Amino acid sequence: MPLIIMCGYPCSGKTQRTNQLKLYLEQNSKRKIHVVGDDTLDLDRNAVYADSQKEKDARGSLKAEVERKVNKDDIVILDSLNYIKGYRYELFCLIKHAQTPHCLVNIRLQESLGQPLFTVHQDDNLPLEDITDALLKRKAPKQNQSTQSVSDMLCSPRSVSDCVIPTYIYYTFSNLCHRPTSSMKMRKLRRQFISYTKSHPTEDCGQITNMFVQYLNKSLH
Repeated sequence: MPLIIMCGYPCSGKTQRTNQLKLYLEQNSKRKIHVVGDDTLDLDRNAVYADSQKEKDARGSLKAEVERKVNKDDIVILDSLNYIKGYRYELFCLIKHAQTPHCLVNIRLQESLGQPLFTVHQDDNLPLEDITDALLKRKAPKQNQSTQSVSDMLCSPRSVSDCVIPTYIYYTFSNLCHRPTSSMKMRKLRRQFISYTKSHPTEDCGQITNMFVQYLNKSLH
């Protein structure tokens, strides 16, 4: 099973290139082509890649699916992010054990400054009419899940607690001469606080911060 590992950022065109590669190999080789990826396993990208544990589980499922298709005749294309060097090494060990070749295809994005883009050289006249049309005659881009959830992510109890804990430990140890709390204890309190906020939700970042600090004070002193 020769293995092709597609690698690149989200929306860089990996799946498009995978389909092109699959079509070419089908037309120019006598081997059976298997594509393994987020789509073939019905993974919800928005849910999976927003949670580190779910992403880890997804990588395991992808690797297991690749391993199930190991043979010396077929070609497997792994269409996923594959950005972690250690994970790619695990795949290398897999194909090494199967005694079959592999290669990595890295899809790179061209730097984009946004569209529409107007390039103006020093001696050029500004395309004033085109710029005006681009501002006044085009519809605003639609929001997607990533743009809608940015503020929620920044103001979530999980994110706030990540920021507060190091400062809290430093302050209590440096200024109050308290013995530093173990990281295990802090992780336990963090989990308890996150569970508490699920039944007492708020979107106010300042309120979440105050709630967490008060919770730590009450729990530790």
